[in-house]
Amino acid sequence: MDPFNELWQHVKSRSATVAAPPTKSSPNKGGPSKAAPEDKPADKTPKSDSSGLRATDPVTLSSDGGKTGDGTPKSGINYDLYVHVFNAGKLPSGPFIVRFENHGDESWEGEFEHKGLESGAKVKALVNFGELQAGEYRMAACIYAKSAPDDPIDCAGEFGFSIK
Repeated sequence: MDPFNELWQHVKSRSATVAAPPTKSSPNKGGPSKAAPEDKPADKTPKSDSSGLRATDPVTLSSDGGKTGDGTPKSGINYDLYVHVFNAGKLPSGPFIVRFENHGDESWEGEFEHKGLESGAKVKALVNFGELQAGEYRMAACIYAKSAPDDPIDCAGEFGFSIK
């Protein structure tokens, strides 16, 4: 028996499942398959990145559902608060929250949630505040990744005013 067949018989006796022995003229035909290439390591590049989310303007008060801002608020009118959020990052953002707060005489908080923005996209984050009463108001809004709701990514400029 030639050395090639001796080696094949040895391999065959050690394996549970073996393909037909290769022929001398074409060693890979019909023989054991070549080892599969090693799996590539998982791509560590994140699929989303919320760090590029930006508030593009100060908090705005609106009595018409966010169509226009009201620079001179009055008592007895139902108001919404809004801020535009833009994804300046190169990747889509993950889900995020815009938390609106009043740091004036009366504390108040409201949240806008979004599933995420594509790179370069923007959204108007709008929440209902309700009617204003006499007092001091300092409206603020910050953007948070839903996965880190205590660490602001960016904050809009405050809008402060008083109602007599």
